Amino acid sequence: MTALRRAAIAAVTLFALLATTTAVIAFQQRAAAQAQRDSAVFNQLSGEADRLHGTDVSLAAQLDLVAHRMKPADTKIYTDLVGTENFPLSTALVAHTDAVHSVAFSPDGHTLASAGADHSIRLWNVSDPRHAPASNLIANTPSAVNAVAYSPDGRSLADAGADGTLRLWDVADRTHAVPVGEPLRLTDAVTSVAFSPDGHTLAAADADHTIRLWNIADLAHPAPLGQPLTGHTGAVEAVAFSPDGRTLASASVDQTVRLWDIADPARATALGAPLTGHTNTTTAVAFSRDGRTLATASRDTTIRLWDVADPAHPAPLGQPLTGHTSTVESIVFSPDGQLLAAGSADTTVRLWDVADPAHPTPITPVDQPLAGHSSTVFAVAFSPDSHTLASASADRTIRLWDVPRTLLTTHHGAVESVAFNPRGHTLATASADHTIQLWDVADPTRPTRIGQPLTGHTDAVLLTVFSPDGRILASASADHTIRLWNVADPGHPAPIGQPLSGHTDAVSSVAFSPDGHTLASASADRTIRLWNVADPAHAAPLGQPLTGHTDVVESVAFSPDGHLLASASDDATVRLWNVADPTHPTALGAPLTGHTSSVFAVAFSPDGHTLASASNDATIRLWNTTNPTHPTPVGQPIVGHTNTVLSVAFSPDGGTLATGSLDHTARLWALDPGPADHRICASTADALNLPKWQQYVSDQMAFDPPCGTVAVPH
Repeated sequence: MTALRRAAIAAVTLFALLATTTAVIAFQQRAAAQAQRDSAVFNQLSGEADRLHGTDVSLAAQLDLVAHRMKPADTKIYTDLVGTENFPLSTALVAHTDAVHSVAFSPDGHTLASAGADHSIRLWNVSDPRHAPASNLIANTPSAVNAVAYSPDGRSLADAGADGTLRLWDVADRTHAVPVGEPLRLTDAVTSVAFSPDGHTLAAADADHTIRLWNIADLAHPAPLGQPLTGHTGAVEAVAFSPDGRTLASASVDQTVRLWDIADPARATALGAPLTGHTNTTTAVAFSRDGRTLATASRDTTIRLWDVADPAHPAPLGQPLTGHTSTVESIVFSPDGQLLAAGSADTTVRLWDVADPAHPTPITPVDQPLAGHSSTVFAVAFSPDSHTLASASADRTIRLWDVPRTLLTTHHGAVESVAFNPRGHTLATASADHTIQLWDVADPTRPTRIGQPLTGHTDAVLLTVFSPDGRILASASADHTIRLWNVADPGHPAPIGQPLSGHTDAVSSVAFSPDGHTLASASADRTIRLWNVADPAHAAPLGQPLTGHTDVVESVAFSPDGHLLASASDDATVRLWNVADPTHPTALGAPLTGHTSSVFAVAFSPDGHTLASASNDATIRLWNTTNPTHPTPVGQPIVGHTNTVLSVAFSPDGGTLATGSLDHTARLWALDPGPADHRICASTADALNLPKWQQYVSDQMAFDPPCGTVAVPH
């Protein structure tokens, strides 16, 4: 029995061992298979996100979120998420059953009206961006609706019918609209409608080549004002009032735009000759907030800007805005006067910075318009706070675009430099317009300008930097000098001493050492100079200029411990220098390469482990400098600017990167993916629904969208 028992025990033990081994092997195989599957899904996600960036950036952002949660340490996905910070993202509103022709925000921004080919008018509650907007069907009309417009007090809505009728609605209660009076009847399709700023006059564009005006002081009893306005030789496509209500603009199939004096709307008269230049139907007109600029759009795929400060003598501003590849259907200025938006038959929306209307610049790269619609974009409208853009499309949807609030647009030239004050919430921007502007960025999503620009330089200000104690600002200029400013009170800055001279060409960059006693400067003369600024009123040069770069030295930056100095050059490289002893600096390792053109700026993160570089190739690169003799790139280049990136700076906490560009904008990038996660989820709603999960992620993985499940709004 003992021998049998031992044999039995041995057999059981062997069996258990074999079973355990088999289980372990099976577990390892399952784990390996799971890892292979996850890796394959991750690679697919990354590839699909890259592909979708040009056609649906909102869905691409959600796919990036899924990938980031699968591999949080992946540097490519990290930089992709950072890149979404300054790109408009959208969520789709679905309820219409045919093309959506028009959208309009109520004056309080809480309601969005929409109308279209399905004969319906809907009101959407958009008062809470945290929740998917819900709509109320307020009317079914006898025909398609071409346009809707709110009265200035937000209590009335007008709609333009394709059947030649104009209807007025009481929408004081957005859940229950009430028709007001009888429909107004025109002789052909009503293509556009607009309220005057005082709410007393209503204008409508008629396909019979005329414009009609009504006195609507008594909304229930509109009274015609004078005779229809004639002059156009084709259907009138659009009308718009100037902000002062004294001028009306109209666009027509006859390829012209006309201006009308309606100071006395009962005796409206044409102002001067028609505006010409477009080579096809003019489809839309819009006045800027100050009324001094008029934008016109056309089927010739362009937008033109006009100086209408004197509406009797309008003049073209610059060259036509291009980018769209088909008819520009709609244009609108943002209420803050900073942006112009356009919707096109090419299915996209484009944005321009028009703070300086004589020099408009695109907000997004030319090859990256706002994409997401799958058919013609018929209308665009800004919310009153300028932070949301609504677009209406033939694809039966409306999209709400979250317009980034991190674009600082005040300079009238390229933004050459940005710098954070290390002891507060102040940002300085320097420009080719010879000035420096200070900003309050306590809330980086809502930056505000501080006082008037600083003046004194006689040429472009190429860079600004704060001293470590935040009390001094140094500026470098193409006028070959460096200036020091007392900014202890940012609301009342003042110059210190005389400009520092010594360089024989433009001074492209300056940087303070961490103790504030040394200032480094870089120049087009290919040298770097060090200055003793312990007494800023009596700054003096230290030793001989540093040499090594083979072209213009564009930028210098000290590491937080003061032992390293980084320099960037037109020779497309970045160099690191040991400046522990500033009187005897030495070069460290080989130059850093990767940019494909001049490197214009460098900046160390507060912990000294990351170096950021900005380049003429329109990208920003991040470098790991933990080992300064062998730095390595971090992820992929960060893209978003539409032209040369001239400057870069880290916020004091290292969580935000600021960049300035030749595209006339400064941009803020959250380096912690957390804010990007939040914004993507808040702005893209159900972009990644179950069918798209199965298409782009995996039909084998359980549906688990990164932003949770959001019901499709109805």
